[in-house]
Amino acid sequence: MKRGMIGVSILCLLAAQAAAADIEIKSRTEDGATISGEHKFRVTAVSDSLVTQVEFYVDDELRDTDSSTPYEFAIDTLAEDDGPLSVTFSVYAEDGSSGEKTLNLTVDNGVALGLKHHVDKGYELMADSAWDDAIAAGRVALKIDSNSVDALLLMARAHYGKKVFDLAQKYAEDALENSPGDKNCLELLTGIGIEVAFDPFVGGSDRDEAIELISSSLQQAAKARAAAVDQQIDALGPVTDENRVSNATVLINAGRYSEAIRSLKTVFESGRGPSDAVSLQIYAEMRAGRMNDAMQTYRLYKKFGELDAFGYALEAIILEWAGQEDASRDAEQEAILNDPFGLTVRTSQVYLAFMRGDNSTFAQLVNDLVREDSGLPIVNYYLSSIQHKINRYNESQESIKKAMIANPSLYDAYIERANQVLIFSYSNKFESSDERARQEAIAQAFFDAALAIKPESHTAMTGIALLKLYSDDAEGAVPMAAAAAKAAPGYAAAHYVHAAALMAQRLRQQASAAMDMARKTDNDHLGGRNIPTNRQALLYYLSRGRLPLLALPEPN
Repeated sequence: MKRGMIGVSILCLLAAQAAAADIEIKSRTEDGATISGEHKFRVTAVSDSLVTQVEFYVDDELRDTDSSTPYEFAIDTLAEDDGPLSVTFSVYAEDGSSGEKTLNLTVDNGVALGLKHHVDKGYELMADSAWDDAIAAGRVALKIDSNSVDALLLMARAHYGKKVFDLAQKYAEDALENSPGDKNCLELLTGIGIEVAFDPFVGGSDRDEAIELISSSLQQAAKARAAAVDQQIDALGPVTDENRVSNATVLINAGRYSEAIRSLKTVFESGRGPSDAVSLQIYAEMRAGRMNDAMQTYRLYKKFGELDAFGYALEAIILEWAGQEDASRDAEQEAILNDPFGLTVRTSQVYLAFMRGDNSTFAQLVNDLVREDSGLPIVNYYLSSIQHKINRYNESQESIKKAMIANPSLYDAYIERANQVLIFSYSNKFESSDERARQEAIAQAFFDAALAIKPESHTAMTGIALLKLYSDDAEGAVPMAAAAAKAAPGYAAAHYVHAAALMAQRLRQQASAAMDMARKTDNDHLGGRNIPTNRQALLYYLSRGRLPLLALPEPN
């Protein structure tokens, strides 16, 4: 009886082995192959019985299973050591039969070539916009040294180019953690923040989430850029007579107007001093909203000094502000004669055309600049403005984004974008109050970013006051307009908006006092006017509230 049982068992075992032998397993990856990166295996199993499952082993460790054809498995070889590697596919059929196939492979990600090789290769690939290949090179570099700032930045830039901003931010932040204050990390984080803020799909359909992400992204951009600018300022070193003008140029471009003015005043006594230093002082005073100081500096210097092209350009702006258009045009011609192709003079012409409301000339001058150098932030700033005026909103948004990314310290660009959103919001009828509220929140986010870059920006504070007025928040508008007027007593738009905000609160006496200050600072345009309505205040702010923004000449 036992002999019979043993015989039956042997027959069953032989039958099972025969069934197993009938399963034929094929793999697209050949035995002995060398693999790298993320490698995908595809196998087929031929069996008389229905295959129920295929298991995937790496060096005897079960990594994955698949129960439907085609049977596909992936391995990230960067998680393995370079060298020999075996993978096994075990196949199981419905009738209990099974089969197995093992591949002996070699992993070679080029780790032996070293960190620099892969970082350099990654940047070469990025130059051809081969983002995925660059990421692969970066991953090998990080395998060699997981803390390498160069490798982390490569990964950040490749994901940035691929527009995967969350991963770009992660790698940039990791790089910054390993190299605190690194200029490249800060600049990249700034660009990422701006890109996210302009992403039309940010936050999905959740309005509050979208606004929060836009605001936080802009704040991150402003914070990162401020840190980079601080480094640049700290690197200037002690001020001497030889480097005073170049240092002042850096300070002005960084929005440090008061510091620049203090430094430049030491070489300007009784109107005497180098013309470039005096011109920079006048410009810094304009940018600080100290128009009366700029006028006094200009008048005093003109008694003793000879204006250069920059000086004549500033004279034209000052005279235009003073309502002396004929004299302004004469000074503009002098500037052109002194330097007909200089960017400083040409950007002054753009600003003057804007001030005069000459949109045709404004557009022509900007288009001429675009044809010659479309990458300059100041060119894209003005280009965005004219595009918005002619209702080319998508192009306008792209131009202002380019300006911000090229120069994230250009807080004028953030204010311009906020103004554009504000104008769009109140010149369009929305289907719901929620959409208007969303636009108002976006405008607020850009104004806040401008203040993060330059906390004392009176133009941004004035814009916020107007935004609050239009949002039926006169109570919040009053202190913001008052702060703007205090920050720049010579800035007429702040006083004018302050008057409107006070009147909205029914504080007539205080509104009259604010209106008196507005007339005093711009009597040519506000003399004889009454306390403004919200609309009148907005129109004045948009036309007369824009500060001069010029490309500064290179220091001699």
